[in-house]
Amino acid sequence: MGTGIKPLGVFLEESIPITKTTWYISISPGSCYPPVQPFNGHISKAIPESVKNKLIESGTLKNIENLVIAAYLYEPSSTGDMTEWVQKSLDYLNESNFFPNLKNVHVLYDSMLFNDQEIKSKYNVKKTFLPYYLLRSTLYKDRGTKLNVTAWSPNGKRALFLIGDGLRINRFPVLYEFYRNNDLTKLEYSLDYNYINRFDNIQEYFNDVEFKKFANYMHAAYNLSTDELKKKIKLLQRKLIEDNFNEKVKSKQFNHFDISAYYFPKVWHTSSLILTMETQFLYVINDQPRSKETNTFTEKLWKPISTKKPFILCSNQDYQYSILESMGFKTFLEYTSHPNKITHALKDIPSFYQSHYPKLTYERTCSFLNNMIKYEKQIANDVEYNYNLWLKMGKELWKRLYNECPWIKEIPKNDIADLCILGGECNYITDPKTLTRLFS
Repeated sequence: MGTGIKPLGVFLEESIPITKTTWYISISPGSCYPPVQPFNGHISKAIPESVKNKLIESGTLKNIENLVIAAYLYEPSSTGDMTEWVQKSLDYLNESNFFPNLKNVHVLYDSMLFNDQEIKSKYNVKKTFLPYYLLRSTLYKDRGTKLNVTAWSPNGKRALFLIGDGLRINRFPVLYEFYRNNDLTKLEYSLDYNYINRFDNIQEYFNDVEFKKFANYMHAAYNLSTDELKKKIKLLQRKLIEDNFNEKVKSKQFNHFDISAYYFPKVWHTSSLILTMETQFLYVINDQPRSKETNTFTEKLWKPISTKKPFILCSNQDYQYSILESMGFKTFLEYTSHPNKITHALKDIPSFYQSHYPKLTYERTCSFLNNMIKYEKQIANDVEYNYNLWLKMGKELWKRLYNECPWIKEIPKNDIADLCILGGECNYITDPKTLTRLFS
C-alpha cells in the first residue's frame, strides 16, 4: 500500500463536526503530547460515548456528507505514508455505517505522502496539497500584533534575531559569533531559555538532554567547556522590552503557533534585516514531490517576506537559499561578502572547524548591513518582488483549496487555519448554535 515507505505509528488527535454536513479528523504520526488514542481507522475513538450518543440522537451523523482528513500539517519535518491510514478509515466507515450518507472524502496533505490512486472505496476520494505555513501566512488575526506593512528602508541599521530554541547550530552559535567579535550592537535580539514555558528554571534547562548534546557541539566548534557555555548563555539572556511571547504562552489563551505566526515585536518595524533561522538545518526531503518546500519553510521565513524585509538564513550547503530561488524568490546573498552558496556539507567539515556555518552567517549579516545603503534601490526592489510573489502564491493556494474542496468554503479562513493545528485542542466547533451543546 502506498509508496513503500513504512507507515509510522498513528494517533487520532481530533474527530469533530465542523459544519452541519462536514466532519473533520486530524491524525499525527508517532507519539505526541498530550497522549491521544491509537488510530486504526476508527474515527469514533476520540469521541466520548456520551457525546457520541448525543450526535446520534440529534441526527448529526446522518447529515454528514463530507469527510476531511488532515495529517500533521503543522509539523513540516514529519514524513510517512498516510495512504494506509486513509484506507483504514474508509474501510471502517463502510463497515460501521457511522456516516450513513457520506459521499465525499478529501485528504489534506503537506510533507506526508498520499497515493489516492491506490485507495479502494465507494466514496469519492480526492486530495489537496496544502503547504500549511504558506496558507497561514496569508491571514491576519485580531489576536495577533497589528502590523502596518511599509516599504523597506535601510535606516534601521540593525538586524533582528528572534532566536527561539537556541540549542541549534544556526541559533545560539550565530549569536555567539556576534558576541565574541564585539558586534552585538549590530543586533536587536531575544534569547530566552524558557521561551515556550518548558522549564521551571535555567538549571533544569542545563540538565536537559538536548543541552548536553549542544554542549558537545560548542566544545568541538569553539573549545568552550560546558561550564563556560552555561556562563555565556546566562550572560546573553535577553528579552525585548515589549516582548511578552512567554507570557502569552503561559496564559493558555493563545496557541503558540498563533503567537509565532502573528506576533511581531515593535522592533520588527524598524529592523532593516531579519535573521531567520528555520527549524531544519539539515536537508530533510522525502518522496513527496513538493516536500522540498513543505519540509523547509515555516512562519520563520514567511514573516519577513510578507512584511517586506530582507533576510539571512543558515542551512546545510545553503539548501534553503537554493529552494527559495527555485520557487522564484530573491535571496539577498548578492549583497553580502559571501554571495556564493556553500558547497561542502557540515558532515564533511573537520570537527575543529564546526563553527564555519555560524561564522559565515555572522559575516554575511555584517556585510549586508554595511552594503545596504549602497544597494538600497536593488534591495527595495527585491523585497517588493518577494512580497508580490508571496501574495500571488497565497491567493492561488486559497483558490485551489476552495476549488478542490468546495464544502470547506463554509468555514471562515481563520478557522480553516486553526483546524490544521487541532492536536490537543479539544472541542473546536465552528457552528456554536447547533453543535457546541453536544460537547458541553
